[in-house]
Amino acid sequence: MENTYADPENKKLAEVMKALDNYCAPRRNTVFERHQFWAHNFNEQAVDVLGFIGHCYTSINSAHVDQTIRPGHSFSLACEFVCLQPSHAMQWWKDGQVLLNASSILPNITLSMHVSGAGEKDSGNYSCRTEPPDALGTTAVITVGDLPTSGPSVNTLEPTVEPKHIPCEVDRVGVSRQGVLDVVMVWYLLLKAIFLILMVTTIALVLACRLR
Repeated sequence: MENTYADPENKKLAEVMKALDNYCAPRRNTVFERHQFWAHNFNEQAVDVLGFIGHCYTSINSAHVDQTIRPGHSFSLACEFVCLQPSHAMQWWKDGQVLLNASSILPNITLSMHVSGAGEKDSGNYSCRTEPPDALGTTAVITVGDLPTSGPSVNTLEPTVEPKHIPCEVDRVGVSRQGVLDVVMVWYLLLKAIFLILMVTTIALVLACRLR
């Protein structure tokens, strides 16, 4: 009686495992040899089966960009490894030398690297890859040093200088007008006082003449 499978992928897996079992049956005669055979070939067969079903390809997504870091500051880099095989090791490289080796039983994992208190010796080209080198990540150029500073240009100075002159000129004009008004007012009051004095003097003389 043929088995029925709700998932077609399960049927494919069963067919592949059955074919492997038929192929390997003549090559193992005892329980010990069978166990030894499967212990030696299990990883390779599992990789073949997974690759046959899911068409899984190892790749690396690099989550980093070129950076300029001030001395003493920290920076972090990260690579996402996708569809790792059991035979793969994850590596971080800097200027052609291995910085970090790691392994994982998970097919998808993110490997991060953090550098604190960076110095000039930490400048270089950083990248990640698998070993064997089935997948390579992009390279990030890290430069540790003082950030360049640039002085303000003439264009940036003009907007700041121009508003300063305008209020000064306006204030100066305002002061001049006020000074003119003050002078006119003083002369007006002075002339008015002289006129009043003359008027009083004239009246006094007229009265004096009449009294005589």
